Amino acid sequence: MISSRVLDINANNAIYKLAPGDTMFTKFIDYNLNGDSDTLTGNIGFLRGITVLGNTLYIVATQPYPKTVPHTVSATYLYPNFDTTQVIKYGFGIQGSGYGSYNHGAAISKDSILFTGLSFGTTFRC
Repeated sequence: MISSRVLDINANNAIYKLAPGDTMFTKFIDYNLNGDSDTLTGNIGFLRGITVLGNTLYIVATQPYPKTVPHTVSATYLYPNFDTTQVIKYGFGIQGSGYGSYNHGAAISKDSILFTGLSFGTTFRC
C-alpha cells in the first residue's frame, strides 16, 4: 500500500506492507524520512503507482518539482527480493535516459513488462 503526497502535501511518501497473518500494516520504506522526497535533491515527489512481480517490488513516482524545472519527469524504483538496500533506480538524471510527464499507476505483465499510464495524450509507457 502506498501513502502519497499527491492528494495531501502533509502525507508521507511511504510504502507499507502486510505480511500473511498480520493484522496491522508495517512500514516498508518512508521516502520523507530517508531524504528521497527532498524537493531539491530527492527523486520522489509523489508516489504514483505500485506493483509486484515475483519477489520484486516496482514503484512509479514523479520526481520532485522544482528540482526538474522546467520539466516534469518520472522515476521508477525496483526492489529485488523486497530489499530496500538492493534498490535499482531509473529516471531522468538517475539512470537511463529517463522519461517525462506524470505517470499514473503501474501494472506488470507475467513476462515482466511494466506498463505505466500517462495522463497526457492517453498513451502508455513501458
